[in-house]
Amino acid sequence: MEIVWTEKADETFDEIVSWIEKRFTQKEVDNFVISTYEVLDNLKELPKSYPASETLKRVRKVVIHPHSSLYYRVQKKKIELLFFWDNRRNPNSANCPVAAEKFCFFILGELYRIHFLVAARHEVR
Repeated sequence: MEIVWTEKADETFDEIVSWIEKRFTQKEVDNFVISTYEVLDNLKELPKSYPASETLKRVRKVVIHPHSSLYYRVQKKKIELLFFWDNRRNPNSANCPVAAEKFCFFILGELYRIHFLVAARHEVR
């Protein structure tokens, strides 16, 4: 299967790599990039091998590193990488609040939007 990176996936991957570059050595950057591409190789072979999101329809999540996850969607002829997520982000300060795995993501600039309510205590405006 073909893997397609959305603009948001490119952007969020670069953000995580930049964050690692600022705080760690090139070795850690290389390890993250290698781990990411190993996951992508696995996705090509077994695209549904990672768990489906409990709240995002047709979206799957793979943990690349304890601090980073990738959210993707399997379509008929391609795997669409939606975004990377820094698992350490404060769910209350992010543009897209995270509460457990119930969260809201707006992927702007794409042909689609994914909307979900966060938790009972959060309101999406």
